[in-house]
Amino acid sequence: MRKLLLFLLLTLFSLALAPASPGQALGPWSEPLLLNDEGATTPFILADSSGAVHVFWGSTGLTGTKSAIFYRRLADGVWSETVDILAPPAGSSAIYPSAAIDEVGTIHLVWVSDKLYYSQAHLSQALEPRAWSSPYQMTNYAVSDAVIRIALDGSLNVLFGSRGSTPAVYLLKSEDGGDFWRVAVQVSMPQGGAYALTCSLAVDAAGRLHAAWAEALPKATQGEGAAEIPPSGVYYARSDDGGAHWSYPRAIAGADQGDPAIGVDAQDRLHIFWSGTGSAAGKYHLYWDPQFGEWSRIERILPSGEGLLGPPALALDASGWLHIAIAAAGQPAPGEIITLSWRAGRWGDAYQPAQSLADAEVEHAQPALAIALGNSLHLVWIAIDLRDVQQDDSPGYLWYASRQLASSPIEALPVPTRVVPPATPTPLVQPTVVLPTPTPWVVVASGFLPQTPVWYKVVPIVTGASLTVLVLIVLLRISFRKRTHVR
Repeated sequence: MRKLLLFLLLTLFSLALAPASPGQALGPWSEPLLLNDEGATTPFILADSSGAVHVFWGSTGLTGTKSAIFYRRLADGVWSETVDILAPPAGSSAIYPSAAIDEVGTIHLVWVSDKLYYSQAHLSQALEPRAWSSPYQMTNYAVSDAVIRIALDGSLNVLFGSRGSTPAVYLLKSEDGGDFWRVAVQVSMPQGGAYALTCSLAVDAAGRLHAAWAEALPKATQGEGAAEIPPSGVYYARSDDGGAHWSYPRAIAGADQGDPAIGVDAQDRLHIFWSGTGSAAGKYHLYWDPQFGEWSRIERILPSGEGLLGPPALALDASGWLHIAIAAAGQPAPGEIITLSWRAGRWGDAYQPAQSLADAEVEHAQPALAIALGNSLHLVWIAIDLRDVQQDDSPGYLWYASRQLASSPIEALPVPTRVVPPATPTPLVQPTVVLPTPTPWVVVASGFLPQTPVWYKVVPIVTGASLTVLVLIVLLRISFRKRTHVR
């Protein structure tokens, strides 16, 4: 009996010490925290090597609020104040921020203010608006949205959809940290008058670039007063040479499906998630397995998930679990945030981080996800109060929540020191010495030398010979006289 009890105690003790299943949370989501309540939209979040979390979002300026790109940082458990770091041209909105951090600690940021813009700042100075470089206008035509990613070779890659006279999907590339951008490469040109929107870009372990986007017909094509949704499909293309050339676009999904997001997991599988509306309502998943060289079957992961409320957000933890945040219409709220995890065909439990905010008149949408130090999951999203008179003009509320994962943490690294180029020394001012101007040499061009006359050469010779003869004659005459006198 004692042995049995001892065995049971040891078993229970070992189970208590056993680590939780990778990818599963150690605890519940934190209580949602309101980060901004003044017209926030299209948030973006990322983490740096020190574990700090950086949140960017835009504003349409439709509700009388300031139109700008806003920024907050979470470091050592403390949030900074909200800072408007970049202002758009007068009368423009500032939306769809997307950022990436390079190995020297520089944040590279792109956003849309009708046209596409770029700016950068070092991590150590990002809270100082003056530290951001002057916005660089990357296009002279309208852009739907954009996303930036850093490739394995350190190059900056910006995928965006144009809405000009010739709508297309383009890639812009910089190989020197954003100082010089190459001419945009066309990835795809939608057909039938459609344009691209909701662009997504990923880089795999071999350095290949993977692009996904949705297409939609403009309002004018659909008829007066028609919305730009539903989209007309989801498409995919790949580049094996750093973005110089792209494969022929592959249709992933058809009508009434859009809002794609693309990412790569620890086994280098390529994942595409997207949403459907109407008769195609649901949330969908498709992946490419390089081991078998084929696409999986399309899986409807949320059959009841309705609506196009922003693309899913993806993040990979240290254990290789892929975490997804999806905005889907449901009950009791018209739109809610649902998080899932996936690894090698296995799905984790579904969670609702904003469940405590459930309200039949509040729509939760536009999720953005990041993982800090491999095991800390951070989520931001937008909540819109539908009780406002006009939904399009209603202010968006930016919310935040986090949870700890069972994955082993990655060691935090210090923020790279900003490298300041040495200042160019001011040259010493030497006293001005006024020297007389020398008479210049007269250089006669070759071929134009004056010819010496013949007489000028002969006269000196004749004169010299005559004098010599005369001296000889005088000497001979003197010698002759001396001889005659002696005789």
